[in-house]
Formats: sequence, C-alpha cells, structure tokens
Amino acid sequence: MKQYQEMIQTALLGVVKQILEQVAEEGLIGEKHFYISFKTNADGVIIPDFLKQRYPDEMTIVLQHQ
Repeated sequence: MKQYQEMIQTALLGVVKQILEQVAEEGLIGEKHFYISFKTNADGVIIPDFLKQRYPDEMTIVLQHQ
C-alpha cells in the first residue's frame, strides 16, 4: 500500500504544479489567493538563515494579487 500513497502524493504535487504554472502565465482572477505551506528543513529548500531561524519547521506564504 505504500506505493499507492506515493502515487497519490506524486499526482497531487503534479496538480499543484500545473495550477501554479497556469497562474504564472495567466495571473489570478478576482479575489483568489493561494496559501502554500512547506517544510523549511526539507531537502532542497533554500531560504535565508533569518527565515530558517524564525520558521525552523514550517512556513506558509500567501500569493494574492499576482
């Protein structure tokens, strides 16, 4: 069953990627916004040290009016 969970996770990440690519090309319509949370200590995450100190585990950013 672990493989099934990994497949779902990969599919969901693909959906998020497609949505963000579409928004990057077309912008947001109306009052829509995105909350994006991520693990600040995950492999591949690059953020300034002062942010990593302030948010050692998780950080949420909001994209609006972009």
